[in-house]
Amino acid sequence: MGPRDHSETPPGRATARPSGPPLAPTGRPVPAPPTAPPGWAPAEAAHGGEGGPPLWQQSPADPRPPSSLDRAPDPGGPPSSPHPAPDPGGPAGPGRPRRWLIVALGLVAVVALLGAALAVRSAGTGDDAGERASSPPPTAATTTSLPEATDAELRAAVDDISADVEDLRGLDFQEPVAVDLASDDEFEQRLLEDFDEDADELETAGVLLAAFGLIEPDADVVGAMRELLGGGVVGFYDPETRELVVRGTSLSPYVRITIAHELTHALDDQHFDLDRPEYDAADDETWYGFSALVEGSATRVERAYRQALSDDDRAAALAEETELASGVDPTAVPFALVEEIISPYVDGEAFVEALLDDGGQDALDGAFAEPPSTSEQVLEPDAYLAGEGGVDVAAPAVDGEALDEGVVGMRTVRAVLAAELGDEAAGSVASGWGGDRAVTWRDGGRSCASMAVEGDTAEDTSSLRVAFETWAEAAPDDRVVSGDGGAPLTVESCAG
Repeated sequence: MGPRDHSETPPGRATARPSGPPLAPTGRPVPAPPTAPPGWAPAEAAHGGEGGPPLWQQSPADPRPPSSLDRAPDPGGPPSSPHPAPDPGGPAGPGRPRRWLIVALGLVAVVALLGAALAVRSAGTGDDAGERASSPPPTAATTTSLPEATDAELRAAVDDISADVEDLRGLDFQEPVAVDLASDDEFEQRLLEDFDEDADELETAGVLLAAFGLIEPDADVVGAMRELLGGGVVGFYDPETRELVVRGTSLSPYVRITIAHELTHALDDQHFDLDRPEYDAADDETWYGFSALVEGSATRVERAYRQALSDDDRAAALAEETELASGVDPTAVPFALVEEIISPYVDGEAFVEALLDDGGQDALDGAFAEPPSTSEQVLEPDAYLAGEGGVDVAAPAVDGEALDEGVVGMRTVRAVLAAELGDEAAGSVASGWGGDRAVTWRDGGRSCASMAVEGDTAEDTSSLRVAFETWAEAAPDDRVVSGDGGAPLTVESCAG
């Protein structure tokens, strides 16, 4: 239901990569991913048409903005890798815009923005994320001091990087991949050419975020996403057209890292077909789950490729990332949107590592045929390995014309509760999430949402009730928690 991460690879688009260190999303005490060089962030943004779930449930391979309610992730699979379309289960919200989702994930500046936001939020908490965000950028040569790559130089570099990606991913390319390098102006034009087509869907997605207090009621979601995509995306791969484009005209270390990330998408696409438009019709979290899988796979390879570079090249790449991130205005982007964009990269990589630890290469490859269907399965991989999905919950009745309907999911429930309970307590309560269904509507100028939610057990449902009652006390005139004491409980909130 929430806004989708447009940097992930959706059907017809590939994922984009933000710059900066991977940071945990709001509302969840997440252990830091494997150590990476300062300033590390996903490298590319998906570019293509994705439509489906809300922003908060968007997937990496889908380029369109998410619907306000949760839906399935992006890409689809090749005939050799069957991946049946998930059962929509109920009325679906507006189609998810593909390009937007893919683009958001690929923003170079996204992680830097999150770091800046966390620096403010973490003041006085001792959180080292704030220290990383406020550290002065290293001095090193950037792409602006390097000559433009010739076609022959680019082809040779792509061949070399492709060989590294094959080794790191454990798969072989079935055919060479063509890579285009583009100047800033050309890249942004190609990336944002269809952006305005998704404006209405982005605004609808923002209704749920505003209703539950994740963004301000008057936040310009469309403008914020344009800011993020235009200034932060460094590359994209389109699984529908197999177009792979990277921002930059020289073969700088950072451009090479971005190419490695995008080539991983292309490699996965050749084996598992990432163009999965059927996920656009689903109103569950499959869209997000698939995005996390796709971006997690590429981010893991990107990290290993980066770590294999020399100290000088890593420093140069970080300097270039920092320079690119300076082009985005942090005050124009709500913190919740930044978190939405980077989650598939950060949480997706942790999910992929868990699959590899449990079943090796076969487990990772097999997940492309049966991706996670809930954010819980991504955040808590044991739930995915155990086949624990979400329970079906009936949509609540609302006093208005429904704008969108779908699953909110554990990840967003955690983020909502964190505002009043803090990350640790919110994460503990949200881990008992069993299933939900939400509807959004407008009440005059106010954004409203109603969610029916229940826990895995009666005790979990009780804990969710107590947590949401505490959350509602912060705005007693606008938030209501109701139910007969059993499952599900209903949480209704309006803002504006």
